Amino acid sequence: MHHADAKSAVSPEPVQAAREALDAWVREVVAWHFDPATGCPFWLDYVQKLGWDPRREIRAFAQLAGAPPRQVIAHLPPPEWNLEA
Repeated sequence: MHHADAKSAVSPEPVQAAREALDAWVREVVAWHFDPATGCPFWLDYVQKLGWDPRREIRAFAQLAGAPPRQVIAHLPPPEWNLEA
């Protein structure tokens, strides 16, 4: 079986279920970090600088892929992201 054949043999249902589970986990993690009851001072202060609520805006893993959005980078202290690398 070639690699292309193996890829086509995967049914879409488990892939969709895994994607939905990952997205739910992302929402849970984001909610935990930015909730005033559970978030640490760093993230609670950080969300005030953003001007938008990650708990409402970040709904899926795909939104986290790659580099952070520019509006996020703009508020991080210099040593946390090496933008020159």
